[in-house]
Amino acid sequence: MKQKFSFLIILIFTLFLQACSQINQPADMPTATATVAKPAATTGSSVFEPLNACDNFFLPMETGTTWTYSDGTIMSAGGFEGNDSMGSIVLIKLNPDASLEKQFINCSNGKTEIVKIGTLDKDLKETGSQTMSEISNGACESRIILPEAENMIAGKAWQQCTTSCHVVNDQTLIIQLGSFKTRRVECEDGSIRWYAPQFGLMKTCTGDKCSELIEFRAPN
Repeated sequence: MKQKFSFLIILIFTLFLQACSQINQPADMPTATATVAKPAATTGSSVFEPLNACDNFFLPMETGTTWTYSDGTIMSAGGFEGNDSMGSIVLIKLNPDASLEKQFINCSNGKTEIVKIGTLDKDLKETGSQTMSEISNGACESRIILPEAENMIAGKAWQQCTTSCHVVNDQTLIIQLGSFKTRRVECEDGSIRWYAPQFGLMKTCTGDKCSELIEFRAPN
């Protein structure tokens, strides 16, 4: 019940961010979102036109996009600021322990990296924040979520923050939602992630603990 209440808060907050981000946009811009409880398996499209600098072929970052995972994690993309090549976006995350955090993400041509993380109370008021430099004790200024889409190919590696990650190969992933063609990413910290084109993170494992996508919501 607590998780559902927190999810409702996130949805309300996302709608608030959407409204704020559209103050200077034409009045006929669509704001409604569509629920895709079981997204159809995808092989990916050969033509992909990002909607903004944060929108990655392997991680759609459009305001209103929401991911729900089997471990209780829920993430929702908030308002975007910028243009096609550079910008920033806020991601609200509900953790399995019911804590809420606000991730501040900078983007460049689809490359997404967390630069600051804030903590939120139940009323969505920010109670504190730390830059990635503070969190990592100066080890890094940002934590790369994903590189540019063209660098998401087998053999390509990047320094996520205190760990290195690399693309292993294309892999068919079978989860509760269906069968998906994904790109497998492995990191030196022992984590493994699978990303599906235009859906984002489908599954993550660390050791014997795994979590997979169980619901996906995307704007129209």
